[in-house]
Amino acid sequence: MQTSRSLMVALLLANTGAAWAASNTANVQQNGGFNVVNLNQGSELSARNQADIQQSGSFLNAQVTQQNDADDRVRVLQTNGKSAVEVNQAWGSQRLVDIEQRDGGYDRVQVDQGPGSGNETVVRQSGLRQDTSVHQDGGYHRIDIEQDSYAAGQNTLTVRQDGLDGKLDLAQHGDRQDLQVTSFGLRNGVWVSQNGEDSKTLIEQRGNDNYVGLKQAGERVDSTVVQEGNGNDARVRHSSSYSRPSSVDIAQRGDLNRADVNVYGVGSTLTLAQTGNGNGASAIVSGEGNQLDLASTGDGNGINAYYLGNDGQLKVDQQGNGLGVTAYVTGDASRITASQSGFQHTADLTQNTAGNAINITQSGFSNHAVINQ
Repeated sequence: MQTSRSLMVALLLANTGAAWAASNTANVQQNGGFNVVNLNQGSELSARNQADIQQSGSFLNAQVTQQNDADDRVRVLQTNGKSAVEVNQAWGSQRLVDIEQRDGGYDRVQVDQGPGSGNETVVRQSGLRQDTSVHQDGGYHRIDIEQDSYAAGQNTLTVRQDGLDGKLDLAQHGDRQDLQVTSFGLRNGVWVSQNGEDSKTLIEQRGNDNYVGLKQAGERVDSTVVQEGNGNDARVRHSSSYSRPSSVDIAQRGDLNRADVNVYGVGSTLTLAQTGNGNGASAIVSGEGNQLDLASTGDGNGINAYYLGNDGQLKVDQQGNGLGVTAYVTGDASRITASQSGFQHTADLTQNTAGNAINITQSGFSNHAVINQ
């Protein structure tokens, strides 16, 4: 596997007994507009290089390259907006990139780290129309990014992490935000917080034993989570305001995966689909006029669904053997529709208020349905 070979080489570079060349230090201060910094540090046997760049003004540009090193540090501070930072740290480990763009707008950050191990990127941006893109390759990396804006921020955040045991901590505050995460590997964790209106989050993980923790709040906010592999875990907390519907879409493909979703809103939609064996899903939806579409294909899967509110639609479709569904609805004028095909299924459906309806279809042998109205 290419990622594994790259990680091994980088670990050898970081821990070799060869004598490192002396470290280099660069401190740059620029005031005014249209200023540019191009900094290149590193050699095959250098380490602990330091770059500290401070730029104040508009239309600023800082480009830093550190290669074949270990324990390098890059710190960039830009103020007043319409500026760009590009950092490339190739083939190295235990490196830090720390970037802050303050009181600006129309800024851009691009960071590429690795292959390597134990690298970290920290980005703080405040203002409108900020754009950040970060890519890490290797293992045990960390990314910590926060974008903060007011009103129609229209910030974008794109992150890709390839390898194992990586950690992502991402936050966006403001309206019209766009966040995309792609993760390939094992035991990677993603934590995302997004607050504002008309915002979108897309998270895609491929590999085993990965984790997603997503919190979204605002009006007309949409989230999509896709996990492919085994032993993955997705936990979503989604809240939207009255008369401003939102959507949550979760897809898991593989075995022994888990999904835990909590949605509050009015006229919102939750779609959750699991394909594989031994998967489990739990959904709690509260509010008015919301819709739940839950589906599982495979053996030994289970679904627990709770709807708290009026005018709700809860649909469950299960195909396979040894499946189970528990659905509970409290509220008026709500409907449960359940379909199970295969053998040895159980369905426990409860509605405890008036004006509700239940439709259940079971096809196969040794199935059991319990209905309470």
